[in-house]
Amino acid sequence: MASGARRKVLVTGGSKGWGEAIVDRFTDEGCEIFINFAHDRSSAEAVAQRTRERGSIAHVIQADMGTEEGIASLFAEITKVSDELDVVVHNAFHLTNADPLAGDRAQWLRAMEVGPLALMTIAQLAAPLLPDVTGRIIATSSVATMRLFHPTQGLGYFPMAAAKGALEVSVRYLATELAPREITVNAVAAAYIGTPSLLEAPETFLQAIARKTPYGRIPSAREMANTVYMLSSADAAFTTGQILVTDGGFTLV
Repeated sequence: MASGARRKVLVTGGSKGWGEAIVDRFTDEGCEIFINFAHDRSSAEAVAQRTRERGSIAHVIQADMGTEEGIASLFAEITKVSDELDVVVHNAFHLTNADPLAGDRAQWLRAMEVGPLALMTIAQLAAPLLPDVTGRIIATSSVATMRLFHPTQGLGYFPMAAAKGALEVSVRYLATELAPREITVNAVAAAYIGTPSLLEAPETFLQAIARKTPYGRIPSAREMANTVYMLSSADAAFTTGQILVTDGGFTLV
């Protein structure tokens, strides 16, 4: 990337929640951002408008990360604008509630398709566009790969937890493959995040989460986006194949 040039950043699932906060964080730098969404165009356009108003460049691309065709169409749209990317953040995921003994196979497969299978295909298409040394791939994951939450909550995360576990393994293998070019591949694992959808939960539930966290509170989406941004920086150039748990100590107790 030429000195003074805008970094080009792709954020899948960038229209809401953690993804929206990640877009906002890269907007602080004045990046050119490709905001991918699957369904809610109005939310994606609102994020893009805010991004442009703050001096960054935003492109909104609708594409289903759970299909090869969707990912191919995403990169077809990107390459109409640019023949390079600097940062790829795979944040899109499929959340469905199902426990292991009553899970729907189709829902489990969908979680795998949007998670680790999408990351693999995205990495294959992104690798030729990423620069050596400064290229970054970052995935968002969950501490549900490490521990069960409350039985009435955690078991319901089974398909997503399984998919995120496979995604974390994929991160390690992709990191090794891209290491000769010094392109880093990492993931950020979160517990509960203070997104608008979570904050709609009953106050008693939110207080229970806060009590289980040594920090005594739920992190904001912005705080979680900061960790993603950190992994995209030059300071993280020798960090690859890592799953960075950012949970305020939630998994420690």
